[in-house]
Amino acid sequence: MKNIKLFFLISLSFLIYSCDDENDCNKYYYLETQCADPWGFVVGASESVVVDSVQNYLTTLDISVKNISVENNDFGEACLACTCLSGRSIILEASDDQETSLLDLNFVKE
Repeated sequence: MKNIKLFFLISLSFLIYSCDDENDCNKYYYLETQCADPWGFVVGASESVVVDSVQNYLTTLDISVKNISVENNDFGEACLACTCLSGRSIILEASDDQETSLLDLNFVKE
């Protein structure tokens, strides 16, 4: 009986941490710019607005991702040009089959 419970707990843990049934999940990040991001100008917008903008843009490209979040980082630049970094990172998870598409959009695999 203990073996069955242990097997069940291990199986459940695997399911919780897997990206989906067929593919492994990878983390990617993108360093947000002041206004040169492909999903539009959202600098200074709330995290939920950025998450929605990124999700909508990636959906139009048929790129499936999970767990999008926005975090502050130490890469902000003291300039206001569109290509300057804003100081925020967009982090998400995606399966292996999405890697090329995300790398083409300047996401970096962790």
